[in-house]
Amino acid sequence: MNKKNSTALNALLDGLTGNQTQDTASKSKEKEESSTEQPEAKHTSTHTQRVCVLIEDEVLAKIRAISEKESISLSSIYNLGLKVVVENYESNHGKITPKQHKKGDIDKIFNI
Repeated sequence: MNKKNSTALNALLDGLTGNQTQDTASKSKEKEESSTEQPEAKHTSTHTQRVCVLIEDEVLAKIRAISEKESISLSSIYNLGLKVVVENYESNHGKITPKQHKKGDIDKIFNI
């Protein structure tokens, strides 16, 4: 996700959650228009999944500040943090091998 999309998404989420005032929205728009595009970081995995989580207000505010200051996506910060947790867990408890989920075939399930 490029910076322009990330900023737009943050503005949308802030608006939906009521965290942004009209003045803040105007400043975000001006900053977005004046910023230069940064190349997007390369992802090491081509397969991603969308998840919804609850994050403490202060932690999320700090993550957003880091994202904006360093011009990196929130998603990349979340992904890095989760990788660190998994690596720490594996170093203490051994390697994790996730089960491979088989996707069902709707035609076979409903005999179509």
